Amino acid sequence: MAIGFALTPEQLRIQQAARELSKAFARRAFEHDRDRSAPIGNYALLREAGFFGLVVPRELGGQGHGYLGWAVAAEELARGCASTALAFNMHVKAVGNIMEHPDISSETKQWVADLVVGEGVLLCTAVSEPETSGHLMPSYAPGLEARRVPGGYMLYGRKAFASMWEEAGRALLYAHLEEDANPQSAIGFLIPTGTEGVAVEDVWHTMGMRATRSQNVLFDGAFVPEEAVLHRTGAFVDSFITRGAAWSFGGAAAVYLGLGYGMIDEVRETLTGRVARGYAQPMGYHPDIRRRVAEMACQLEAARLSLWHAGWLHETEGTTEQTFLAFARAKYLVGHAVAETARNAAVACGMHSLFQGRPLERMIRDAVTAPIMPPNEDACLGLVGFHELGLSPAEAPSPVKRAER
Repeated sequence: MAIGFALTPEQLRIQQAARELSKAFARRAFEHDRDRSAPIGNYALLREAGFFGLVVPRELGGQGHGYLGWAVAAEELARGCASTALAFNMHVKAVGNIMEHPDISSETKQWVADLVVGEGVLLCTAVSEPETSGHLMPSYAPGLEARRVPGGYMLYGRKAFASMWEEAGRALLYAHLEEDANPQSAIGFLIPTGTEGVAVEDVWHTMGMRATRSQNVLFDGAFVPEEAVLHRTGAFVDSFITRGAAWSFGGAAAVYLGLGYGMIDEVRETLTGRVARGYAQPMGYHPDIRRRVAEMACQLEAARLSLWHAGWLHETEGTTEQTFLAFARAKYLVGHAVAETARNAAVACGMHSLFQGRPLERMIRDAVTAPIMPPNEDACLGLVGFHELGLSPAEAPSPVKRAER
């Protein structure tokens, strides 16, 4: 993608393939939302279409499309079923982070590439824990405990918001070695989700994104062999979240952007087809409604250009501070735009937007999570504010009193 944001022929092909998949997703979206059931058939379609290896480098057997290729695809997939797109983003998040991480060996990257491309293994990412907070980024350092045993480690603790764990074959997760005094130290693992000593806690009874099935996962002496270790780090937040901004939150932003455009699609269909009694034109002609639709379109397009610019920086300059800040700005703009789109869509379409079974009602519920998805909009603004003022986050007092160690 050039700086003018023109899609390449390959990106256009991906966009069209994702658009066709989205149509199939849309036909089942109500059922999965109502039943909070996993869209297993959608994951199978993504596998058949080659999306499991979308961001795997070509030299490792994948398609090599990188972040921008996924961003284009994610936007289209989310128009049909945002839950499917957001859950599958955790596969892409795992693959993208692994493929680009400088501390992971080329042999390990080839092993992972063979798993997802050759064997069609679905991955998930389990980083959040019940004690983490989107307002306090250091809290994302893992509390899951790894205890050394002969041949590997035993894991004890809990992960939260583990989207798609029940359907995935392996999970990317991080744990803290019990004897390590540095709270930011972590070991990255890629483990089978069916490992003995691992149990899923069914807690995903939510208002929106119901089909992601982002459950709690409990670890009670789960053995992980040494060969499942991906890498070790003494600075987890910098290593996984900051360095991997494109994957740690840029992918989710692309999904939510697609959700926003999906709401506009539904608004357009509703307001160009509904005629009030006694009038000859559809409701879309009303100036207040036109203004609300224009606000949606303007805000989403600004967010899209910001996100694409961040993606362009990622692919041309790499993991720089400017790239990270660009993704922080884009994540805020996307979350804010999608939340405002949901509000404007509800007002413009009235109660016709809130009947269960209508796609717009589901999308409005899903949109509630857009500004919450980590890093939440407050965290994004905090990061950008430090940069714009030329201040160091390390010099700022903690907004919440830290625990004594």
